[in-house]
Amino acid sequence: MLRVFCLFVLSVTMLGACGGEVANRWVLRVDRALDASSRARLSEPIDEASYTPQPPADRYEIVVRGDAVEVAPLDGKLGKMTGAREASTTGETRFRLSEGTFAGGVLVVRGDRGEITIYGSGVPIVLSERGALISR
Repeated sequence: MLRVFCLFVLSVTMLGACGGEVANRWVLRVDRALDASSRARLSEPIDEASYTPQPPADRYEIVVRGDAVEVAPLDGKLGKMTGAREASTTGETRFRLSEGTFAGGVLVVRGDRGEITIYGSGVPIVLSERGALISR
């Protein structure tokens, strides 16, 4: 039995190391949203004080495969968004959302917390929400 377990662990490890489809899945449980009266700018990190508490709600399913990300809103108001990991020196993981949004966006992962920000053309930020990442 131990030998079978060891072979299973080795197979999963090799699959990931050889570029196989190993996906990480989460749900973003939003508990804070950007206040509409905020003057947040794209060039600056959004201050925590710019967010207002919200009743916790599962809003997005997030799937990461290698450097690619898929973000699917659970409420059906927006379509699926996709993007790619970008370099970051701040201790967080950033994914630039380039497909499925009008003017782009970003998913930021900080430990077990996440933030999704969608950009607009007439307004710099259409929405920005933060919350806990729940593993699936």
